[in-house]
Amino acid sequence: MKRAADDQKERQEMIREQKKQGSNMSSYVERVIDFLEKLMKNQHVPKALQEDIEWAIKTINSNRLYKGQLENFKFVNDRVEIKAWMDMIKLSFNLINNSTYNNKVSEFPKEANNSKDDPFKMSHSGSNFIKNAENKEENIKRKNVHSHRIKETQDEIDEFFEIIGETDTSLYDGILEKIDETQFDSFTFVQAIEGRSFQYLMYKFFKIYEIINPFHLSLKKLSNFSGTIQKGYFVDNPYHNPIHIVDSMQAMHYLFHTANIRKFLKKSDILASFLANLIHDYEHPGYTNQFVVRTKHPLALRYNDMGVLENYHLAAGFTVLVQEDNNFLDLLSVRSLYELRKIVIKVVLDSDLSQHFHLLTELKTKLDRNFPSEVQDDINLVISLSLK
Repeated sequence: MKRAADDQKERQEMIREQKKQGSNMSSYVERVIDFLEKLMKNQHVPKALQEDIEWAIKTINSNRLYKGQLENFKFVNDRVEIKAWMDMIKLSFNLINNSTYNNKVSEFPKEANNSKDDPFKMSHSGSNFIKNAENKEENIKRKNVHSHRIKETQDEIDEFFEIIGETDTSLYDGILEKIDETQFDSFTFVQAIEGRSFQYLMYKFFKIYEIINPFHLSLKKLSNFSGTIQKGYFVDNPYHNPIHIVDSMQAMHYLFHTANIRKFLKKSDILASFLANLIHDYEHPGYTNQFVVRTKHPLALRYNDMGVLENYHLAAGFTVLVQEDNNFLDLLSVRSLYELRKIVIKVVLDSDLSQHFHLLTELKTKLDRNFPSEVQDDINLVISLSLK
C-alpha cells in the first residue's frame, strides 16, 4: 500500500513539474484526477462531497470505472438460471480436472467434433437443422412486399439465383414479408431455404442498404463467403446455429431500419456491422470461455484467457474471407479495408459476455451528452449494442 501511495505521489509531482515547464504530457485520466484532487482540497466543498470525490479518485485509479458491481447483487436461490448467468459474468477461473473435462467434451454435439482430442477441430458438413421441411412453401405467402424498398431489377434477382444454383425460386416468394418486424420467424426462414439462408439474407440486406454498388462487391464472392460461413454454424449446436445468426441479423436490421439507427451510420459502418454479425459466433463449439480457460485448452493459451472464443471466431472468419473465391471485399482500398476490419474486430470482441457491464456503463455515461457523435468510438458502441 505504501509503495502504491509513493508511486502515485511521484506521478503527481512529475505532472506538476511538467506543467511548471509548460509541458502537458499527462493522460486525460491523470488530468481528471488532478482536477478532482484540487476540488477535494477546496475548503468550500462539503465534507460529504469530499468523501465522494475521494471515492471517485480511487475508482479511477484502480481501473474499475466500467466494471459492474455484482458483490451486493441479490437473487432468489431457486432461480438457477440467474445464478448461472451471474457465474458466467463473474468468470471465476477455477481449473477443473481432466476427467471432468473429458466428460464435458463427450456431451458436445457430435457434428462439432472432428477429433475426440480437440473439440475445436470441427467439420463443415452443414446438415439440415430440421429434416421435415417438405411443405414449407405452402405456409409462406406468395408475394414480396419489399419490392418497393429493395432497389433491384429482375435481372439482378435472376443473377443471384443463378449464382447460388437455385432453380425453385418459388420458395423465396414472400419469405421476407416481416423482415422489418419483430414477428419475423427465423425458424421458418432457415427451414424453408435451409443451406442458403445466409446467402439470401446477406444479399437482401446489402440491397436494402445499397451497399453492393458503392463498394463494387462481387455477388459471386459474397455468396461463396456467406455459404461457407453458414457451414461453420453447426446445426446440432442447440443455440449457436444458423437460426441464431439469422435472428441476430434480422434484429440488427430492425434496429437499423425500423428504429432508424441507420441515420447515424455510414454505408461502410453498415457493411462492417453485418459482416461482424455474420461471423461473430463462427464455428462456435457450444461451450463457454469459462470452460475453455478452466480446461487450459490450447486456444486459451493462444489468446491469453481473454475473449478466447471471440478471438477465434474473428480469426477463423477472416481466414475464410481472404480466400480468393470468397473475398468480396477485394476491391476496397487498403485504408478502407483496414478501417472496416477494425470495426469488425471491436464489435465481435464486444460480444463477449464479460463485456456486458462495460458496454452498458459506457452507454449510460455517454447518454449524458450528444450521443452518438461522429466519433468512430461512438459508432462502434452503437453497432456493438445492436449486436447484443
